Amino acid sequence: MCRLCDIPDPDGEITSDYSWKELGQEYGYPECCINAFIKRGNFINEAVGLENMIERAEESLHENQKGYIHGFIPCPSCAAKFPPGTENQLIKNRTYPKPYPNDD
Repeated sequence: MCRLCDIPDPDGEITSDYSWKELGQEYGYPECCINAFIKRGNFINEAVGLENMIERAEESLHENQKGYIHGFIPCPSCAAKFPPGTENQLIKNRTYPKPYPNDD
């Protein structure tokens, strides 16, 4: 069970959530956005088949997150304050060596 979002992990471990959390911290993303990303990812990963995953990915976006397609998708609260193109203002204490966005 993920202690961040209460979604059961299929392997009974939450190590993958910790690695996503650490990566988000390295990128300088806010904790609320990292937690929302993990919760959304777990929801999408419960789908069976690529078509269902794409459908779940689209339906899991909150109205405030429309316009965000991939990469850093802020949580619904932050997305309401920072529409697409302004999300770089949310990134603080980035330790990743390349600047945001990392489009390579």
